[in-house]
Amino acid sequence: MIWLVLPLAAVGFLLFGLSTDDHHLRRFGRRCAASSRRAMRIGGWAAIGCCFPLAIDLLGWIFGPIAWAGLTMLGAGVAFVMLNFAPAGLRVRG
Repeated sequence: MIWLVLPLAAVGFLLFGLSTDDHHLRRFGRRCAASSRRAMRIGGWAAIGCCFPLAIDLLGWIFGPIAWAGLTMLGAGVAFVMLNFAPAGLRVRG
């Protein structure tokens, strides 16, 4: 059940990454609008923020913060790899 923290953290960091012009341009073919950028950053913080109480609820105050820190770092790594090394054929067109 603690592995629910990983995809939530990865989504948070993906939103942070896609809120930058370079990653947004690479994936969507256009620059990020200011309102979209703000919404993605708020969504990223919300996702990261939801990870901590989930980890505490699942593992308690002793191991929850440790698992949260580790899985949040792993989620950041997953987001990094997806944003920088995913093939160009995986672009989302909208």
